[in-house]
Amino acid sequence: MNFLESIQLFVNIVTVPVALITIILMIRQTRQLDETLKSQVYQGLIDNSLRLDQLLIEHPEYRKYIYGNEKFPENGHDADEIMSVLEFVVDVVDNVKAQEKFIPKKALVGWRLYMQHILEQPAIKYFLEKEGHWFTAIIVEKSKSPLLSASKNRKKQKSRNWKMR
Repeated sequence: MNFLESIQLFVNIVTVPVALITIILMIRQTRQLDETLKSQVYQGLIDNSLRLDQLLIEHPEYRKYIYGNEKFPENGHDADEIMSVLEFVVDVVDNVKAQEKFIPKKALVGWRLYMQHILEQPAIKYFLEKEGHWFTAIIVEKSKSPLLSASKNRKKQKSRNWKMR
């Protein structure tokens, strides 16, 4: 065996373990990146939840519309402001629903119960009947729910009216 053949053999022997180590490190980095991504997305959901908490601390009068089964005051002097708060709440729920796959499994049940409770509130139902077609993550999941049927029917009707023009 000459010198060049010896070097070629050495390179061949070293290349396989180096390639395996590289692959193992890439898999490890990919898993770490996945965990980092999940953590960052979940932190964003927590931040939105805390912003909602802060809003309700500053304006406790809105709490009854989000958690207390209070109907929407259609003729109230603050109806526009309440609609804005309800939109923010539904934005938070929509964001949670859209990012559900990043929520840790131990916390997922709690988040789902939270979303279910909010979506059952009369004021939220009223908002979704008026503007529910904006929130695709909720509509996809709740498509068979009577909660959004009026909103979906309104959207279909608008679509039909538009086509008829």
